Amino acid sequence: MSEYEKAFSEFQDSEESEQTHNAIFILVRLAFKAGWKAAGGEVPPERD
Repeated sequence: MSEYEKAFSEFQDSEESEQTHNAIFILVRLAFKAGWKAAGGEVPPERD
């Protein structure tokens, strides 16, 4: 395994990576929701 791949693997296993993935997921979900609403779709209520 190269030094680059080792460093990337360590990053993927980190809390920072988890937080980054969660933030990206939230942004994608919000963008999809906005597009859905703009196209006339009805968004179901949020689940807790």
